[in-house]
Amino acid sequence: MSETTKSVNVAKERTGAPPGGLAVPWFTVVTLAVVMAYAAGFWLISLRGDIGAIERTQGPFADWLRESTLALPLFVFAVLGALTLALRWFGPVLRKPRTVVATALLVVAAGTLMGIAEMAASSAYDYQLQSKQLQFMHSVHHTSAPASVLAAQQQATIGLHVRGVALASVLLLVTNLVLVGWVVAFRGGRLDVSTTRHASALPAAATSAADTEHSSRIDGLRLLLAAGMDPAGMLAFFERLSKEAGADEGVLLYLSTHPSSRERRIRLQELAASLPRPRPAVPLTAPDWRAIRGLCAPAGDH
Repeated sequence: MSETTKSVNVAKERTGAPPGGLAVPWFTVVTLAVVMAYAAGFWLISLRGDIGAIERTQGPFADWLRESTLALPLFVFAVLGALTLALRWFGPVLRKPRTVVATALLVVAAGTLMGIAEMAASSAYDYQLQSKQLQFMHSVHHTSAPASVLAAQQQATIGLHVRGVALASVLLLVTNLVLVGWVVAFRGGRLDVSTTRHASALPAAATSAADTEHSSRIDGLRLLLAAGMDPAGMLAFFERLSKEAGADEGVLLYLSTHPSSRERRIRLQELAASLPRPRPAVPLTAPDWRAIRGLCAPAGDH
């Protein structure tokens, strides 16, 4: 076995060629969704206790547990959306600290927007209850008062809710920044946007096809290096595929049994970088070219 072939096999093991494709990192998704859902529930219940309808403030702790749990699936979808964007922009593995930070900020933004929507919906319902109560009190105690008094009271209630939601949104953003930062810190500064699907979880045909595809790329790179040719053209080909497929690759990557074009390019770049550079190929001389042309020419042209 040649040195080039040995180097290719070692680099192949190092880069980890997976036949399984990508899978959703459910542990990361659920952990982030839980901390942000219950943080949003805390500020929602606090906001309701300060300015909400009095009939909805009787059991704050039970309300916090119930409403945070019910909202948890929405936060799971929000985290999945943020990780899908990170997968599309940064690739399946976050190798640099700045990509980890950017992904964490995407998660914080998605969770905060979901929490703000939840608080806005709760405040809108509280306002409806309070408005009906104001109308009832106005009809009972202020029958001779002009309608403008009721309108002013309702307007003041709306303003109070708007300011409350704005303040709670800022507090929720700060809380999510701290919580997501803690999660990333506890995991050693890592944040998974994808995991490798185990080959046993896939149909045999899909596993075999993905494995064969990866082996063919490795063999192609090996042949280029053995011939003394620079593999830059092969890498540029997958770079172009990655750019053209970028608009179509997103959450569907989690459902695919094959790696994305971007993932193919990254693995080939890592493999090529770990191997010795090829010696320049010796160009053919003019007599050699004439001899080749003569061999390839039709019989009647000799």
